[in-house]
Amino acid sequence: MIEMSDITYGYNEKRIFKDFKYSLKKGEFLMVFGKNGSGKSTLAKLIMGITIPDKGKILIEGLDTSTDDIWEIRRSLGVIFQNPEDQFVGTTVLEEMTFILENYDEIDIEGKIDKALRKVNLIDKKNEKIENLSGGQKQKLALASALLLKPTLLILDEASSMLDPKSRKELLILLKKLNESKVTIIYITHYLEEITYASRCLLLDEGKIIKDDIPSKFLEEDLLRYSLMVPFHLKLLMKLNKNNKLNKDFRLENSQSVVDEICQYL
Repeated sequence: MIEMSDITYGYNEKRIFKDFKYSLKKGEFLMVFGKNGSGKSTLAKLIMGITIPDKGKILIEGLDTSTDDIWEIRRSLGVIFQNPEDQFVGTTVLEEMTFILENYDEIDIEGKIDKALRKVNLIDKKNEKIENLSGGQKQKLALASALLLKPTLLILDEASSMLDPKSRKELLILLKKLNESKVTIIYITHYLEEITYASRCLLLDEGKIIKDDIPSKFLEEDLLRYSLMVPFHLKLLMKLNKNNKLNKDFRLENSQSVVDEICQYL
């Protein structure tokens, strides 16, 4: 899906990446962690082609973001930012989604809109004004809008940071279902408790890869060193792991796996 080779990039005399290499396979659900300034959002902008590297090459499904048709590349991308309102141009849910499809000369516009809204459980808000939606509903609308063009890669940059815990969980469950239908996902977040939804995690610090592995392997890393807020249950698992108390076959796959493991010691 993505191949980044020898990427060097910086601005205002500050170098963020130097000879950076990374690859992502189709169908993965990658979560990217790191403190502010670690390079998370810059990484997303490089992949989207918003930012072009000073040196190196980025291939998205074989297309070079610096030399090939960037609009063709972006058609395969769905992007959701921290504040979804920055993406909206319509005043109602229907206007917003219609505008997107009209730009691509699509047929059966209403049918495609209804299908996307059902996927995110927002069909009952089809004629609602966007300003009347909750924060979680606005993120669902941004997700539905992205799905209209059937992206093969979905990028979310701190998309859950303005949501309450219930809305964050709903968003992640939706993303997990999309990932199971073969959509590749890059999810940038600072909420470490969301790690259980990923198939792979990437920890960045000052433009360098600290760790790139499955979620369970992050219990071996001293995450507090990187100014990350580690939730209590992960701290407990890290302590158990350090003392060789975790079952050797334990995998950090979902919240229930955490509960089951911890309950053995109560």
